[in-house]
Amino acid sequence: MAYTYYWADGSASQQPYNQYTVNGCAIGCGSLAWTILFLWGDQQAGTGNSYWAPRWGLYRQDGGTGADVVSPTSQTAGVNNVI
Repeated sequence: MAYTYYWADGSASQQPYNQYTVNGCAIGCGSLAWTILFLWGDQQAGTGNSYWAPRWGLYRQDGGTGADVVSPTSQTAGVNNVI
């Protein structure tokens, strides 16, 4: 069996998302890590990376189920919805 490894390109285009608190409890950690990866892929698809181009639609408007938009490059309420 052969494996192919793919790497996110490090901090060069990694989204600067962070944990946040709700009622004094930290939200994130595992879900934050997955959000960073999924929305990095969405950002790649939306900005012309030919490998990721067919994988569009990972992020939807305001982090919901609406229209396809490119994921934000900063922490927004929509990103928090995904986390």
